[in-house]
Order: sequence, then structure tokens, then C-alpha cells
Amino acid sequence: MPSPVCPDRALKVCPRPADIHYGMAQPATDSRLQTLLARTGGRADFPAAAEIIQQLHATVQRENCAALDVVRLILKDPGLSSKILRVVNSAYYRQQSESISTVTKAVIILGFETIRDVATGLLLLEELIKRGHTSEFIREGLRRSLYCGLLAQALSAKVGYPTPEEAYLLGLFADWGMLWIAAHFPKDFEKAVVMTRQRGIGIEDAVGEVLGVPPSALAAGILDKWHFPPSFAEFFREPRARERPETTSPEGKLLVLVGLAADFTAPSGEHSTEVGATVLKRFQTYFGLGPEPFLEAARTARDAFKEQAPLFGLGPAADDDDEPRLTSRRAPVATRSPIDLRAALEVVSEITSAILQQGDINNTLSMVLEGVARAGGFPVVFFALRNPARDHLVGRLGYGEDVKPYLHELDLPLRAGAGILADTVLTEKVHVVPDGSPAPQLRSVTSFVSHPLIVRGKAVGVLVCGRTEAPAVAQEDVQLVQLFCQQAGLALDRSAN
Repeated sequence: MPSPVCPDRALKVCPRPADIHYGMAQPATDSRLQTLLARTGGRADFPAAAEIIQQLHATVQRENCAALDVVRLILKDPGLSSKILRVVNSAYYRQQSESISTVTKAVIILGFETIRDVATGLLLLEELIKRGHTSEFIREGLRRSLYCGLLAQALSAKVGYPTPEEAYLLGLFADWGMLWIAAHFPKDFEKAVVMTRQRGIGIEDAVGEVLGVPPSALAAGILDKWHFPPSFAEFFREPRARERPETTSPEGKLLVLVGLAADFTAPSGEHSTEVGATVLKRFQTYFGLGPEPFLEAARTARDAFKEQAPLFGLGPAADDDDEPRLTSRRAPVATRSPIDLRAALEVVSEITSAILQQGDINNTLSMVLEGVARAGGFPVVFFALRNPARDHLVGRLGYGEDVKPYLHELDLPLRAGAGILADTVLTEKVHVVPDGSPAPQLRSVTSFVSHPLIVRGKAVGVLVCGRTEAPAVAQEDVQLVQLFCQQAGLALDRSAN
């Protein structure tokens, strides 16, 4: 049997040396672990990603979770939506001929859990790429992590594990403790590397001595802190669970299949062919299957890796250079062109299809908000509609800082002098506020456009699109906002029939 090789030729798989005891949690005090977690979690540039991850998992677990709730959280991170769309339009996820242009549609088609886990993987990989962009160890480790996650995901379909995205995420985490230490504690990591050379011990043991906490314990602590399923932390705390023959329970299958994927994609050594054979033998023993299902999953993972590695910033440059890469620093709104006409046309096409299919009106309006936010560079967007008595404006849907509580409390009388939003509806005229002085009680908004929402010749509400920094909203933004207002009007009109 040929040696199993990672899609990148430099990443040949092999067993971890027996004296490393990878994943074996050495005794470590809770206080030391908490100190290390606090040292990373207290940094100013980290909590934003962690907060979004925690909020995504908490939101998806709610019984009343809606697509809008998930999309709203994703749009908190500038650029995350475009990265998600590139991944879900890859061959692995794209099961239909037409492309997906909005996160809203991706959520509807692929499900809350899939988008949650894709977003989580992107955020986590981005965090370590950002910190370790100059480290070859981290870069190669992240490539193995992605390959391991994709292999675990593909294996889940072969062995009947019901939630392949969980297998994908845990596969991403397989080397997380070590990569986390290398990224967040580079000086301590270098001390451990020197120790391995001087004393001939494994890197996991050396890191455990230097930091007082083994990588496996740190990985388990991070997963606990971020409220991932308990089985994720068990993968690191109970490494024997990965090799137990009892795989009838979903949790047992998860731990075993990810353990196999982790061993198959481990760093290269002298006996990769033997390791491949050993992994295949264990797979057959644990699941009662022949080698072919595993090899098919490996081929699927290899093909997915080749396509997705560039999208994650872990491989050769993608052909499409106009999309931001994960390795690039986040660009402030002020330094980029605020209007993206290509994105606008793609989203409008998707909205039109949703209108013709008479899909859920809230999902369609969510597509409108997402489209105008991304195409126009508006961090704050929302709808306010007439109440049933038609004498007040009330909040409906929206994205952006402070928007949700603002819409919850919004109850504006429709009379002269009640403010710009009321005037927009009463006069059916667009209002552009470039300096933010009469902004609609949103502290973050510095400029905005208020556009009437017309249905059957009458204003039924208003679409507000605001910016929180330069460039200020100007008259040239109105045409784009008008385009999406027309789409929203058509959707409301169609839903009323």
C-alpha cells in the first residue's frame, strides 16, 4: 500500500513517536491552567473572536434560533461573511448548480450547525494564522489541522456518525494545544524546543515542563471555556477513549474516528507506510469495515484540502485575488471602496430567486439587509415598518452595534416633527445625513441614509443604512440603497398575496 501523504507533499503522515504520549494529560493545577487561559484571553485583540464563537454556539443551541440571529453574529466580524461564502461554494459543500451569494441562504440550505462550525473553524484558524504568520511550525501545523478536520468529516459519513461538522471541528483541534502554545507563548515554546534537543525528550513533555501544563490540558481547558461539547475536551483528557473498541455510541464513534484521522495526518517520520497500514487495520477492527471506505474518505479529504487550503490562507494564492485572505490584516472601512457592485448584483439575483419561490419573508428581508450591508460597506442596517394601525414605526430586522436593543424599543409616532425616520415615511423622500448629527439614537452611527420602503405605491416603512466611520454616507450611496429597497418592497408585496 502506498504511503498516505498529506495533499502538501511536505506533510507526509507518520506515527507520533511512542515516547511522546501525545494527548496524555499530565498532572497540572487548575490555577496554573487558569493563569495561562487568562494570559491569552486578556489580550485586547483576542476576545472578539472568542466572543463570536461562544455567542454562535449559544445561539444555535436555542430552540427559537432563527437564520437572522446566526447571520447577525457572523456580520459582527468584517470579512467573515465573504470567507464563509468562499468555503460553502467549494465543491465539498456545494451540492447544487447555483452559487450561494448570501450567508442567509447558506444558513437556510446548509443549516445552523454547519454554518456555525464553518465560521468557528475560520475564526480559530485565522487567530493562529495571524499570530503565527512567520512560524513555519504553526503554518504546517494548521495545514495538518485542516486536513485532519476534513478527513474526520469524510470518515463520519462512512461510519455513520450523525453530525459530520462536529467531527470536522474536533479534527481541527487535534493539535490545538501545541499550536496554541507556539502562537501565544513563543518564548516558552522555543525553550521547550531547545530542551528536546538537549535532553532527547518529546516536545509535549518538554512543553509540559516549561509551562507547567501539557498541551492536551490546555486544549481541553480552552474547549471547556468556550462551551464546546464535553466530548471535545474528553478527546484530550482521556486519550485511551480514542482507541477503545466500543464504538456503538455517537460519542464513541466521534472520539475514535477523529483519533484515526489525527494519527493518519501526524507529522512525517521514517515509517509512514507502516503507520498507514496500522491506521487502516484499526479502522477495520473498530468499525468492522474494509479499507476502501477509509481510502475513499482520504481521497475526498485530499481533494477538499486542495480547494480549501487557499481559502483559509494556508496554501497557494487563490485565482481570485480580489477576495481578502485570512492572512491579511483586517482593512478598515475607510481604506476600501465602499460600493461593491458585483456583490450587489449577485445578492440581488439570489433575492429575486427567493421572492419568486415565495420563501419565508423574514429570510428574504434578511438577505436584503445582508446584501446592502456587504455591498455598500454599511456596518449598521435595519428595517422599521408601520404598525398594524399604520400610525407608528416599529423595529423589524437589523444588523450592527446597538441595533437589536434599539429596534426592540423603537415605537415612533408617524407625525411631522417626530424625526427623520418618520419624515422619510410621511414624505416618501430619501434623507441623507452625512455628519450624523440627527442620527437615529444609535451611538455608533456617524452618518446614514434613510430610504422609504414602498409597497404598491405607499410607504410602509424605512430602510436605514449607516456607517460608523469614514467614508461618510453620501448621495452616491442612495442608488445602491434604492436597489435593495425595491427588492424588499417586491418581497413584501409578494408575501401579502
